Amino acid sequence: ASATFAAGRVYLAGGRNSSRTNESLMLDTSFCLSQMTADSPIAQPLDKIVYTVELHGDGAQDLNASIVAPIPSETTFGEFGINNVGAIFNSTNNRVEWSGLLPIDAPPQTFSYSVNLKDRNWNGGEIIASTATFESVAVNGQPGQVFTRTVQSPVFLPDFASSTLTADRNAAIQNETLNYLAHLESRTAAGGPIALRNPVPTGLEFIPGSLNYTTGSGKYDADQHTIFWFGSVHSGPQTYINFGHDYEWGDSKQQYSALADSFAVDYDWVDIANSGTKAVDGDERSLCDLPVGFAFPFYGEEKNTFCVNTNGFITFDSDGSADYANICPLPTNGFAQSLIAALWDDLYVENGVYYQTVGQAPNRSLVVQWVDALHYFGASLAYANFQIILYENGLIKVQFKDAGGELGIRSTTGISDDTGRRGATYACNAEDSLQDELAVLFVPPDGGVGSASTDVSYTLRVAADAPVNTQITNTMQITSSRNSFTRSVTTNINPLSLSTSAIELSNEQVNVGGRVEIRFLLRNTGLLTATNASLLHNVPSAMTYVADSVQCAVGDCRFQDAKILWRGPIAPGETVPVRYEAILSEPLHDRTLVTTTAQVDDGHGTISDLTYEFLARSSDLSASLVNLYLPFVEPGGIAGIEFYVHNSGAVATTATVSMTLPSALTYIADSLVCASGECTIQNGLLHWTGLVEPRSAVLIRLRVQTPADAAYGTQYLINATIEDGTRRDTLSWPLPLGIAHNRLFAIMMAPQAEQL
Repeated sequence: ASATFAAGRVYLAGGRNSSRTNESLMLDTSFCLSQMTADSPIAQPLDKIVYTVELHGDGAQDLNASIVAPIPSETTFGEFGINNVGAIFNSTNNRVEWSGLLPIDAPPQTFSYSVNLKDRNWNGGEIIASTATFESVAVNGQPGQVFTRTVQSPVFLPDFASSTLTADRNAAIQNETLNYLAHLESRTAAGGPIALRNPVPTGLEFIPGSLNYTTGSGKYDADQHTIFWFGSVHSGPQTYINFGHDYEWGDSKQQYSALADSFAVDYDWVDIANSGTKAVDGDERSLCDLPVGFAFPFYGEEKNTFCVNTNGFITFDSDGSADYANICPLPTNGFAQSLIAALWDDLYVENGVYYQTVGQAPNRSLVVQWVDALHYFGASLAYANFQIILYENGLIKVQFKDAGGELGIRSTTGISDDTGRRGATYACNAEDSLQDELAVLFVPPDGGVGSASTDVSYTLRVAADAPVNTQITNTMQITSSRNSFTRSVTTNINPLSLSTSAIELSNEQVNVGGRVEIRFLLRNTGLLTATNASLLHNVPSAMTYVADSVQCAVGDCRFQDAKILWRGPIAPGETVPVRYEAILSEPLHDRTLVTTTAQVDDGHGTISDLTYEFLARSSDLSASLVNLYLPFVEPGGIAGIEFYVHNSGAVATTATVSMTLPSALTYIADSLVCASGECTIQNGLLHWTGLVEPRSAVLIRLRVQTPADAAYGTQYLINATIEDGTRRDTLSWPLPLGIAHNRLFAIMMAPQAEQL
């Protein structure tokens, strides 16, 4: 670094910071420090520009000085503001003039004047340039100085599309109030005249005295039931516009890039670790084609997707590389990658990189957050937690909740385009360049910080006779010098909903003959009491109501005509239980799905259907078998008969087996065997009865003999049945036994049972 003294200042050139290489310190006064400034960095149609001239004397001698400032083209002279020095407007030459003595070491003298923009169709970006010529001559005749100062004011056009209308709640009931806020904001730094008109919707009433604003004028017209406001909105003193050709930055430490004036940057951490979508974690990981959520402007292109990686940066390039070797400063010749780097380094991200789009159009933002990142070779260092935020208006913010253990000593924080010729660097391998709770804001060319905005608020009351379950949309018309548009907000009025009511059963499976408790949980998720709600439920035909079992904590409930009836109030947020018991009395087939519904009426015509289902469980003997061994025998031959009484159901049942032998067949004495129960055979009639447990079978076996003189071709039909005592149905089998020559007969099973 090197230093020199000139015009009352010490100048220091050089240094370690790649963005701020020149600094100066004022030690004395000098006429060349005289300047002209404008009250705003921009100009707006139908507005004025106020110029302030500051005249500095000399620290060594008295000066005779003068200034000539022609009025810029496309403007007209307005008026003087502060003018204790006697400046004049020369209408003949259309310029502001001043001349006089500047005493040695005298404090600066100032005056101000305004110019008005002509009433014409201005285009955004036009430049209004005002050049003042300063001239001085020393009183003792020594040569003086002549120089010019130029102020350029680009024309910005207002765009109030960012304006919003909001209410403090999305639901309200009769006689409650709703506080509305109209936030009128220009997307550019330009403001101007703007008006709003807000007819009060039917069902809402304006509260006198509730209309509030800090500028302009407004009123409520009772005859038209309409709110009016008119005013002029201007940029605040913290407004900053980037008139350069590349991004500029500022941070929450109040440091700024070389071309930037000071502007406020707030650290405001937006935590999405629990709400965002996890993209990647670990080491050298990247993921592409992730949605930005809106069209993000970046170096003249709209970016709709991005790539994220574990090494601390995002990119808009399609390959989405996760290069661990950081490059800086940005831009750098030979490096052409469209990226935004928060903490570009060789990182290992322990708990993931998350992304989430938040907010509403046109004020949305994309947040990308790295959670618990470490340098790959620095496991003992502290975790870094940081994020990149892309705003819909083109601003880029990088925030560090925890800067980690390196504090920027070998990382890059900055941006670059895909040509390698444009970019901006905040930190480049510089120790202590990053710190905890740090925010860095990158402002694009022609972008800005701050806006022209104002708020208008008022309060409306929900009418006492407002209908139930009504949606009221409040629509405001906003008119500026350029266009007219509307903003709306919808509120649910007198919301009443029993739709989340439910049915619960004590058992999901009910045995035939079993008892079940059925509970109705009547819930009101609205804000209004359901004063006359009702329940109608038909007891399923397969069930029998248990006498005196219906109960309710609130209202009136009863069993009538095979129905459960209830009527009563349900307060907001409350649940009213109604219960009863029933017995599954009909012997349904096992695993029959029983479905029934109930209707809940909120008392205002909205009916919610409630449905419940359960499985009816019973006995099931359909898998039982009767086998005949052999189905063909010689005359006088013996055949065996086997019964498999199989219960595949969930309920035990008492079964009965019956079989009648043709008179020509003879039962073989003592051949009847039954595994359980009681079995007898008398006069050719077999009878067995017994209990068959769920998922079990009982075997019954006997043998019979054909007549010795039976003719070949004779067939005897044996009829067998199995009756289910629980379901009271009967299965039957016809068993044909034939007389044939002795051959090798296949063992044949009886035909499928037929249900009677």
